[in-house]
Amino acid sequence: METCNPTIVHDKAKMKEMVTKLGSNLQDASSQLKDDKEIVMIAVAQWGFSLGYASDNLKKDRTIVITAVANYGCALEFAALQLRHDPEVVTIAVKQDALALEFASIELKNNQEIVETAVNKHGDALKFASGEMKNTRAVVMVALASQGSIYSALQYASDDLKNDKKIVLFALTNNLTDRLVRVTSLLYVSDEMKNDVEIQAALKERDISYDTK
Repeated sequence: METCNPTIVHDKAKMKEMVTKLGSNLQDASSQLKDDKEIVMIAVAQWGFSLGYASDNLKKDRTIVITAVANYGCALEFAALQLRHDPEVVTIAVKQDALALEFASIELKNNQEIVETAVNKHGDALKFASGEMKNTRAVVMVALASQGSIYSALQYASDDLKNDKKIVLFALTNNLTDRLVRVTSLLYVSDEMKNDVEIQAALKERDISYDTK
């Protein structure tokens, strides 16, 4: 039982001191203290991931969750379902960590404003967008221009847009991302597109080569 476990802290003053120093100490709190709004607020403000140790009741608390995701975006994973449907909560989360989009509701993964906010910060967030957003030219172009990716975000675009000349040209020629990122775009387009006259010209102008075999 919890009362017999020597590692569980029941004293509020002691736990308050502990989570002020390190939010993850919330994991050692008693069930009662994990449901104490003051204690949990201090913990998630110190380290947003601590939301995972809070009571189910406080995972539904909008103020607690907003504080957590503002500190650590992917704490959205631990928020109650209704808050993962909340546009303001999810926007705060993806502004802190674009990859928090993974934990948004299906509905908000299809919200263009939220998805663009995420992919503008890190193109790889496109991976977690809805199929419709992956097939939306404006969204994919924002992702391609993001400086947060190592490989081209084109890998997450729909098959149609991977072979859309305008998209492929932008992926190869925009000056907003590192040259290596642009070159990796070639990994995700068809041979037919690679051999397109305009694509060939763009590659030659930028001294980019690829193996056609």
